[in-house]
Amino acid sequence: MDLELTVQLEILLAKLTYSDEESDSGWVFSLVDDYVVLFQPFGYLNEANFKLLAKSFNKLRTEYFKNAEFLIFLFDFTNFKRVSSDVRAEIIEASLFRDNRISFAIYGMNNFVSIISKVISKRLFKKHLFIVKNKDVALEKAKALISDYQLQKIKKLHINNYYVQPEKTVEVGGKSYTVFTRQNWTYNDPHSDFAFKIDLIDSNILVGRPSGYIKYQNFVMSNVLFDKVVNSEIKGGGKYYRIQDYTSVIGTENKARRDFVSYIISEIDKINLLVFYGLNRTMKTVVRLGKLVHPAFEKVRITDTFENALELVIADKYKNSLLVEKTKTKEQIDSKDKSPEEEISDLKTQIKISKKENNRLIQILFDQISKIAYSVSGDFLPIKLDENDKFYDLFGAVQLLQEDFEELRKDLNDTRDKFKRLLLENAREIKDLKIDNSLKLKTKNDFILKSGHELKHSLEAILNAIQLSRYEEKPEIQKTLFDIINMASITLQDNINQLSSNITDNYTNDVISESMFNYRKNIVQLVEIFRLGVYNSNVVFENKVEDGLPTFLIGDKRKLNQILSVYLENAIKYTGNGFIKVNTQLVERTATQVRFRVSVEDTGKGIDKYTKALIFKDEFIGDSNINGEETGFGLFIAKSLAKVLNAEIGFESEENVGSKFWLELTLNIGYHDKVSQMHAVRKQRKSKKNLPFEGNRALLIFDDNIERNILNQILIKKGIQTHIKLNHEFFGDIEGKFDFVFLNLELTGGEELNSFKLFKDAMDAKNDFAPIVYIACVDATIDIIIEEYRRMGVDYFINKSFNIDDIDRLFEDLK
Repeated sequence: MDLELTVQLEILLAKLTYSDEESDSGWVFSLVDDYVVLFQPFGYLNEANFKLLAKSFNKLRTEYFKNAEFLIFLFDFTNFKRVSSDVRAEIIEASLFRDNRISFAIYGMNNFVSIISKVISKRLFKKHLFIVKNKDVALEKAKALISDYQLQKIKKLHINNYYVQPEKTVEVGGKSYTVFTRQNWTYNDPHSDFAFKIDLIDSNILVGRPSGYIKYQNFVMSNVLFDKVVNSEIKGGGKYYRIQDYTSVIGTENKARRDFVSYIISEIDKINLLVFYGLNRTMKTVVRLGKLVHPAFEKVRITDTFENALELVIADKYKNSLLVEKTKTKEQIDSKDKSPEEEISDLKTQIKISKKENNRLIQILFDQISKIAYSVSGDFLPIKLDENDKFYDLFGAVQLLQEDFEELRKDLNDTRDKFKRLLLENAREIKDLKIDNSLKLKTKNDFILKSGHELKHSLEAILNAIQLSRYEEKPEIQKTLFDIINMASITLQDNINQLSSNITDNYTNDVISESMFNYRKNIVQLVEIFRLGVYNSNVVFENKVEDGLPTFLIGDKRKLNQILSVYLENAIKYTGNGFIKVNTQLVERTATQVRFRVSVEDTGKGIDKYTKALIFKDEFIGDSNINGEETGFGLFIAKSLAKVLNAEIGFESEENVGSKFWLELTLNIGYHDKVSQMHAVRKQRKSKKNLPFEGNRALLIFDDNIERNILNQILIKKGIQTHIKLNHEFFGDIEGKFDFVFLNLELTGGEELNSFKLFKDAMDAKNDFAPIVYIACVDATIDIIIEEYRRMGVDYFINKSFNIDDIDRLFEDLK
């Protein structure tokens, strides 16, 4: 495809792209490569949008196929949700999927799209519809299809221009005739031994040569090929002669025989004479029965050899009476006029046939017909009769009837078995869908129930804090209450948004949303929300965080709070009097990560031995009570959330004493805590410094000379020792430890993100895992992309167009 056509196609695809802002749905068309167009629907597809989409596809096909013959659609359903029921039938019957010039590779499907794709593939026999795993597999399939198409195009061009040299000549009546054939006048079935070849003699005598077993599909393909040759070689739609060679045919399918008769009847007006030779007994019977019942068979002849068939055709073509007389068929000779004496003699001979023999043959026929009628299987009893015997055609007709009935019964049984399999498959699919929908509904209900509890606690905390603030005079306590109201309000809004989103979509718990947060402040406010929810009860709350735990952590704060909320809610429910202790303990700490355990302990009723054995196991999920009291689905949600966070959960409990539920997980340390460690190390240095960061070391990895030199001068003025390397320069020769690393990043994700991760791991190891602050200089700060890099270990981001004030603010924050 040349550049101009590519540009025109890209403009057309941009025009066909559509977005409905009200329903947050639509589709995107884009050109991936020559012959490959990517289609990406998103959101919900209703009837109005589908009509617009159908017009878009029709417009694309109309314009595209003006300059091309082959197209591949990649259908990406990753962000597609569902379609209205009245559109489903229209999708299945869409003309797009019936266009043999188009192939499809489909991926990213939900259950609905998967079922629709299977229906289209099976019902419409769409051979070029492929359901693949992802975009990469789809692109590989597209490349393979393009290669096949180009190879077929080359072969077709080669075959159409290649004319085989004359194979041989045949002589009839003292005259030679040349036999021609073309390479593309041959059909070979790739799935069986069937083949079909066509020869051309004397400009309008076509010889068809089938071989092997003829199935219905083979017969159709042979007729298509024969019609194509007739249209190309018989000029002006004139009549022609046809010879059929059946010497290499070993059998014929019932449906193929029926269509064989229909084909003769429909095409006989175009044929001067149709001659068969090499017919087996079944096909001879078919032709003879046809001659009895239909006038079209008047132009049909049967001979024994190719030479006899060709002589008969040449004689008819050139009206050679001597040759006609010579080549009269056996049936013509038998039907010539006889003298009265000869007829009387023949009659006497026939009368001599014993009545006993006639009765025997009649009895055999009746036995065979009875077997056919009552579906008794078995081979047809072979009877050797002369072709002139009056029973010959009758036995042939009964044998033909038996073969047809056997084949019909086989087809019927195959169809019945196929329908049984389809019914079983559909039943299994329906059952799987029911189970899947039931699980989704249960999970969604569980989520809504849990969200209801979270909304309740947040509202109660807000109301109680407001009530307490009315009578509180101390400013510091009022500030604490207002902070709690603010946090509870944010939590309430977050829960409402999450609940609203998941009511319309399938609930999913497996997406982690990480951000940096103050853990100590978060745990204090969370406990205060629950304390204020039951401030007038006889329960005392305690909250303790071990000193060695970092203040700032990077992780999914919402999911962590959800698990702790489940623990706190159960503790409140089963503790009428006593205390509830929340304790956070440090388990292990490195330069970049910390593992800690947070537990919620109560002095409630405890858990009996039977229930303790079931908690956190699958059979406990959905249980309605512990020790006779309703629990809801909190522990089920806590278990699923812990799995997403890659955390461990457990409990200890003694009946009538109390319970302790705990959560243990690993999170990344926020950059504020890295800076605190760095200051602690700096304070231990013996040398006296006049500047806050004097004596620190910084590594600058920059390609841009201007930015690098500006930053270098600023850092030197602050007393920081600098070491400069280019982005792609080997850094294995770098000596000493560093406090800061400045990088020039493009925020492209993918390979750059992976490269940074490898670099950071190597630098941390080289630094003996002492804390390093990683600072990235970027063009723009896009929140979504920033979070990806922050999770990989970038602590601070500054704009590439920085000045001295920007760097001063950076180090003020680091102080």
